[in-house]
Amino acid sequence: MTHIVVFSLTFLVVCIPLMGCAQSERAISDERVRLLLTASPGVIISEFYAIALCDDEYFVLTNSGSGIVSLEGWEVTDGEGIIAFVEQAYVEPHASLVVSFNASSYLAAYGALPDVHLDAASTDSGVQVSGAFRLGNDGDSLLLRDGHGAVSDFIVYGDCAETSTGWAGPALVPPRTGEVMVRVKISDCFVDSDTSADWMPFREHRYGYTSWKPYATVVQPGCLTAFLSPDCSADVIVARLDGAREIIRVCSYEFSSPIVCSALLRALHRGVDVSLLVDGSPVGDIDERAVAALSVLAGSGASVRVLKARLDDDVVKHVTALHSKYFVIDSADLVVLSENAVPSGIPADRVFGNRGWGMAAVSSELAAYLTSVFEDDRREDRPGVVDWLCDPRFDSQAEAPVQEASPHERGMFPPFTAASVATVTLMVSPDASFMSPFLCDMLMSETDLVVEQFQADLRWRTRWSDDELLSPLVSSVLESARNGIACRALLDSSWFNLERNGEVVDALAAARSAESIDCSARLMDPEGPITVMHNKGVIVDGRRTVVSSNNWVYASFAKNRELAAMIDSAEVASYFTEAFEADWHPDRVAPVIDAPTEVVASCGSWVTLSSGRCSDDRMLAEVHWDTDGDGFVDANTPSVSFLLTVPGEMTVTLTLTDSWGNEATQAIIIRVMSDHHAPLEEGYNTFFYASIVPGVLGGALLLFVLRERGRRRR
Repeated sequence: MTHIVVFSLTFLVVCIPLMGCAQSERAISDERVRLLLTASPGVIISEFYAIALCDDEYFVLTNSGSGIVSLEGWEVTDGEGIIAFVEQAYVEPHASLVVSFNASSYLAAYGALPDVHLDAASTDSGVQVSGAFRLGNDGDSLLLRDGHGAVSDFIVYGDCAETSTGWAGPALVPPRTGEVMVRVKISDCFVDSDTSADWMPFREHRYGYTSWKPYATVVQPGCLTAFLSPDCSADVIVARLDGAREIIRVCSYEFSSPIVCSALLRALHRGVDVSLLVDGSPVGDIDERAVAALSVLAGSGASVRVLKARLDDDVVKHVTALHSKYFVIDSADLVVLSENAVPSGIPADRVFGNRGWGMAAVSSELAAYLTSVFEDDRREDRPGVVDWLCDPRFDSQAEAPVQEASPHERGMFPPFTAASVATVTLMVSPDASFMSPFLCDMLMSETDLVVEQFQADLRWRTRWSDDELLSPLVSSVLESARNGIACRALLDSSWFNLERNGEVVDALAAARSAESIDCSARLMDPEGPITVMHNKGVIVDGRRTVVSSNNWVYASFAKNRELAAMIDSAEVASYFTEAFEADWHPDRVAPVIDAPTEVVASCGSWVTLSSGRCSDDRMLAEVHWDTDGDGFVDANTPSVSFLLTVPGEMTVTLTLTDSWGNEATQAIIIRVMSDHHAPLEEGYNTFFYASIVPGVLGGALLLFVLRERGRRRR
């Protein structure tokens, strides 16, 4: 939160410090002040913190009018105590003044001192306090009077019967512990209808909250790369981490990836400054793998901090969960993705793993913006931020996690680098969703809409109502479909998401049937290579792609720290659309085996059988060879070679399995002839010269070497 404040004595406003200036310049300053003071004033209470934990209540006064206002003679009262401004305190239009009961607490939470603090006697505070001014937990009121005693603003909340002009209707619901009540703004203008509706934005505000606005910039051709998990995410991320020369910043809800951990350790050895911020209390808590990874990095010199806090310990986290996932490398490189830095999110296996989307960009502007978010979220003095070295879970004896080698050298989708200009907009949650989820407007497409989502709730219970309402995101999808837009949504089918995601799928299917709209939804086919549909992606009109950490649940937009990147690029949208189609359409086609059914070779020769000409419409996952006919796999390599030692007939079985589990099997009969001049049957000359002749020549060479050794021994 940034407050622009003018709080000074008269001589500051009329430029007494500029005594060396010409008299005309001073007259201009005096005239400006006079004109502004005659304009219509509109000082209101714009936010207040009532149920504090450390005697750190505060409230904010904002000048919503068009003229400078002097607060001398103004008063704020809760009915039991009075805070009176006894000196001239000028507040310019759209500027605010913060009054806090605990300056050090406010500084830690917001990174800036309040304009007026009441936790110690101060001769220059410009206010006098009388009575017992403390906002009640169950209910209270705040009344602002101007210098003439007239009511300028009044608020009543919870169980409070006080009344005054400036308020109509029922009281505002009482704040929760650690919650800041913030007045609604529309188009940067405060709403003042004198009702509780003025204080009910969509997003929730906690002590120390932030107000990051979306940031957009142009990314030049060749500077934006789209990628997928499991296909190539590890390749893209590790390449960028290995290219770091100065600093790496990592933010992840969970962190236990051996691949990423190893890359960060290599960076530390190169002298790179490595900083991490992770959630200290994820669902299921930090597991042993994460403890080991974080401990090894911290012990090796990385700055590792976790965000954790408990109200029982009188600590308020500024966000409910730290759920964003991103990297910032040096001063211009950044990666935004839907996946956590865990083995399933950034897998070594390029075929099997979580489905996730990612974006990597070279942009000093985006990197600077994201660095500011990162550094503010992990400020050491911010309540709830803990150095991992001081966390009781830190293990000084931990060993770095080991990653097994990948069984697949490539995935179905390689990374894609855009050849044209793209516009990228970063949106931080909950900040970007002040009055509604930021995605709602984007979901109102013109031609088509596709969605991949890990977790979605059909109905949301918001901060201001116990009644469950239809998800505004689902509502936006339905509205688009009713406007003739083709909508498709693919949701995760894991057992822990089955009920909630199933309700969304059923609701969209019911609407499709009842209203004859083009809106299709289904759960991810469990037979596919994607173990968990962990993505949170959206493609709008074949042009705008959203890569984000936002699940379609209330907390993701209203409470959690999340990060989304909206990419305006038809090239990038086409890449992710192709991946969506592969996820949307189950693969029921078996691999195609292109190998001979019969081979004739001479006894004593070598035979090589290869699956190199075999193919699949998606992705071959496994190659199995049974070379001795016993029904058991003897090799899982692309090719096999063996020496023919006994004349007769043998059968080799080749089995191919694609990434969806479809199988194709073929028996290859090998006739082993005692006469090495035995002719091959028609149709196998190519295989003979490509596979058997090299084996025969190799066998002859081996026999020659053995004979020469025998002669020398004689």
